Amino acid sequence: MPSAATLPALSRPGNRGGERLVRLPRRRRHATPPVPCSGADSGARIAIVSAGIGGGHNACADELGRRLRASGFTVDTYDFMDQFPGRSGALLRRLYAGQLSVLPASWGVLCTLLRARPVCWLVAVLCTLLTGRALRRRTAGAAAVLSTYPLATLVLGRLRRHKRLAAPVLTYLTDVSVHPLWMEQGCDCYLAAHRITAEQITALGARRVRRVDAAVRSQFRAGRQPGQAEARRRLGLPATGRLALVAGGAWAVGDVARTAREIAATGTAVPVVVCATNETLRSELDAEGVGITLGWVDEMATLMRACDAVVTNGGGITSVEATELGVPVLIHRPLPGHGRTNAEAFDAAGLAHWVRDVEELAAALHEPRRPETEPVKPDPALVVAEVATAAAPAPALRRIA
Repeated sequence: MPSAATLPALSRPGNRGGERLVRLPRRRRHATPPVPCSGADSGARIAIVSAGIGGGHNACADELGRRLRASGFTVDTYDFMDQFPGRSGALLRRLYAGQLSVLPASWGVLCTLLRARPVCWLVAVLCTLLTGRALRRRTAGAAAVLSTYPLATLVLGRLRRHKRLAAPVLTYLTDVSVHPLWMEQGCDCYLAAHRITAEQITALGARRVRRVDAAVRSQFRAGRQPGQAEARRRLGLPATGRLALVAGGAWAVGDVARTAREIAATGTAVPVVVCATNETLRSELDAEGVGITLGWVDEMATLMRACDAVVTNGGGITSVEATELGVPVLIHRPLPGHGRTNAEAFDAAGLAHWVRDVEELAAALHEPRRPETEPVKPDPALVVAEVATAAAPAPALRRIA
């Protein structure tokens, strides 16, 4: 089994490894039918509010922003955490990352407390007091406002409900499971990529929910892409044997090292661990000689195609991207809180296999099941464009690439 040192680097500058991997060309996604949109001719603007909490919220915001810009809209993206006064938002981000790394069980307890309606109301009021004025300035003059982060939805929906925000508010639900913090009556429309997600937000009281396609980049679409053998050749991975891609999100938090050891101990597959920004994790596994370790990976779609299964602990954007590719997804040792509820939702929907113990892990790696397919749904950017066009009509016709 090759070590990390024998593989070409798949990482950003500064990560360890061999020579840097040449970026693979991206395949253009088939254009969708043209829809009326404001576009460049009218200068219509859409404001997107995301958050650098993990990588999933920003990944969805970036892709939706790209599609909307391609259609002719002006798009401005803001980080919700930057709207807090001073450096308090950056402090909250560091506290959250530390909590998941050091005391993950406490995050599960907090998520449970936040399900109580009075606690949700208190969080909404506090966040509005601290960020409401800044968000009103950022979104002034926008034809529509799109949120990909629950706390941003709470504030934007509250502003909209109290008539302090004129533009319609849409929310793209980045998690498959829906925490009550996502729910705000002032949100004009929720965009859900999966049936179970739409059902959960509707049960929480959402009045308008649209089923849409997943907001993932075009390389995560199944189709004319390199097969497993070609993907392994390009990335310098072993040509034979089962490979299990292990991922713990942009921060590689949770029991990632333990999961890698358990996969290696089964003898069923070799773990390929994406350590992302977590250099401590990478050093630990390299010292033990566990599997193949990688730093930050830009070509995740190719890496997923090279592996026989994706093993994750969060059920976030990595799991969604893998299911869009048709790669089997196993959720093992999920993070407390949203990780566990995502595991439940993915498993119930047939999108992934929630593995409860090591014996089940070995069996699942031996015969991984592919995710169930869902019917074709509209592009979420088209829905946002429709809402923005209704708010600021214009005759221009564009395509969303």
